[in-house]
Amino acid sequence: MLKADKVQRRSDVETLSRSLLLVHQLICCALGAGAIMRIAVLVLVTFLVGCASSGPQDSIRQDEVLQTRQLSVAEKDRFRKSLAQTLKDYPEAALFKWMPLVIRERDGVTDYCGLLNGRNSSGAYTGFAPFYAQLIKNTKGDFDRAVLKDWTNVDDQDSLAMVTDICTAYGYKDFTLAN
Repeated sequence: MLKADKVQRRSDVETLSRSLLLVHQLICCALGAGAIMRIAVLVLVTFLVGCASSGPQDSIRQDEVLQTRQLSVAEKDRFRKSLAQTLKDYPEAALFKWMPLVIRERDGVTDYCGLLNGRNSSGAYTGFAPFYAQLIKNTKGDFDRAVLKDWTNVDDQDSLAMVTDICTAYGYKDFTLAN
């Protein structure tokens, strides 16, 4: 997980915690202890159900028909350069397997997933693992760069599951299509 994403998630949790505390204080002032407990349980259950069902914003509906296309050689070269430069260790040695692009854009940004095999600080390849990036269009309407949002090595199962869930939510499900 990237540092900026961790900071944003921590900020979101802190904001939610403060909001829940304020709601709790308002309820305590208005109701007795028995009613407060029942409402607290109801709010907690509602919150947990909401967290379990929420995915990335603008995620793909299961019944939605997805249009895809292959990336051009020029796009792959541009994305390879912009994605690799964000890697800490041996960025020039990064290997990519490209998925078909799910054609779904919002404000000039398209979510994209593929496979990345990078080297660790010892110089050894870590193995291909899913990455999540956002593709950015230039003023001409062409994709000119990619911003790596999340990537992990194959040994970190929790992070790997999170990246895979994000990719699935944006329509990138079958990584055997990557080449």
